[in-house]
Amino acid sequence: MSKILITGGRGFIGSHLANRLDKEGNDVIVLDNLSHPSRVTLRSGIKFKYGDVRYKDDIRLLIKWCDVVYHLAAQIHVDKSITNPQETIDTNVLGTMNILEAVKEYDKEMIFASTSEIYGTAQTGKMSEEHPLDAQSPYGASKLAADRLCKAYHSTYGTKVKILRNFNTFGPGQADGGEGSSYGAVIGIFARLAMNSKPMPIFGTGNQARDYMYIDDAINAYLLVQEKGEFGEEYNAGTGVPITINDLVDFMEHNILTNSGHVFVDARPGEVNLLCADATKLRALGWEPEMVTFEDKLMRFINSYKESLKKGYGKNT
Repeated sequence: MSKILITGGRGFIGSHLANRLDKEGNDVIVLDNLSHPSRVTLRSGIKFKYGDVRYKDDIRLLIKWCDVVYHLAAQIHVDKSITNPQETIDTNVLGTMNILEAVKEYDKEMIFASTSEIYGTAQTGKMSEEHPLDAQSPYGASKLAADRLCKAYHSTYGTKVKILRNFNTFGPGQADGGEGSSYGAVIGIFARLAMNSKPMPIFGTGNQARDYMYIDDAINAYLLVQEKGEFGEEYNAGTGVPITINDLVDFMEHNILTNSGHVFVDARPGEVNLLCADATKLRALGWEPEMVTFEDKLMRFINSYKESLKKGYGKNT
């Protein structure tokens, strides 16, 4: 059994990760400021600490206690990073430095949650870890700075940090932009709108494409990198199958069976046109995404979302 700290552990991925680690017998503490909590229910054995990675006193003793810290806490929304770049930089860059400083001081292990957004639009068919780093939004730039800060701490101080660059992840409990929140993930937002018979907005042409990975595959990637990854190394996690927004909308319209439809709106500033993972390096450690089609995983999500509606979620539009 290991003592695990997960920053951002009430977020979408963090909550799923906490539940998996607790289920496997670890002693898990999650730290979160509840700025965007998920709907995932934490297992009863998981301890919650309210705190913010921007404040050193909120994290030092927890990192001293743990064996491994999974650093997922971040301001994750591209749109919010455009309207509030200061909060994004403070949380994603300075917060990461605070974690690194404590990890270095107490000689702990750290897995950093990076993102495919640091690459910008794909300049190759599939994007390996060697792809140029060309972030296109304040969010992407902040995560790029944090990613490289982790690399620099390993190179300079020998800090025990590994970097996981997740491509787009979806699954049960993901934010849908409802209930008073203007931010959410596109699949969750589209599901909420479609089930409330409201049009799904397509920014720009809708030809922009993403590499969508189901949450279980993402959690397996985190655990594998912690177990077998090398310190100072970066690992992509993604399926290598790009899906356009137009294809996503078409699937929603034909499988949710509502009359919501869609509407084209102005393109968003800073939006990446294409993300598609080359996860060869992670696969070499033994990782493989579940051999199920994106459409099957999307139906799995839709069915889970319908169940959440029965519990009163997703009704506010």
